[in-house]
Amino acid sequence: MILSMDTSTLGLSLVLADEKNILAELNLTGDKPCGEKIVESFDKMLKITGLASEQLDKIILTTGPGSFTGLRIGMTFAKGLCAVNRIELRGIDTHIPVAWRLRKVHKTVLITQDARKGQLYASGYESKGEEVNVLIPLQSWDPRDLISCLPSCPVSICGTGIRYLKPYLSAREDLIWLDHPWWYSSLAKTLLSLWESEYTDVLDPTTALPHYFRRSQAETGN
Repeated sequence: MILSMDTSTLGLSLVLADEKNILAELNLTGDKPCGEKIVESFDKMLKITGLASEQLDKIILTTGPGSFTGLRIGMTFAKGLCAVNRIELRGIDTHIPVAWRLRKVHKTVLITQDARKGQLYASGYESKGEEVNVLIPLQSWDPRDLISCLPSCPVSICGTGIRYLKPYLSAREDLIWLDHPWWYSSLAKTLLSLWESEYTDVLDPTTALPHYFRRSQAETGN
């Protein structure tokens, strides 16, 4: 049985599945990180399905970028489950399942997140059949530097960083602005499709950490 989970946003997305079917799915949204509800949410799913955590043998989760609190809580929870059971743990960058979800409709995409302090987490991808290839590496960007990396072809742009880019790109009529938050919601179900893909990393549960892509405010003291 596999547990798929995303705690990278203010929402929480969990899916329990076996080799053939989704057994339970739970998605929460809110103004504060919902990752704090992960324990009670997981317990609720086990009760609904009549399953036990000992039946888990796989966990896949988003490792960042995203909410520092959410990522930390999600990784701690996953590592705790792995500590008491023989579970294979895999992680994946938050932007990959978004690009995967968009691949059949939008050939070239730019995925953005507000990283605060005038910065954006962003990455660009080009879809080719059932593959998504990196055009712009996932990292923390200054919006002006990011714009200089955009390809000249039509690009679909999604995520919470859109509002920082629009003022600089008003002259580009070939851009498609995907403002709806759906692209980031309920990512756990999409993660199931990526378990065996080249985009995942096999993680050591004793040493695995989220990928924050920048230092937190607590670390910098600012």
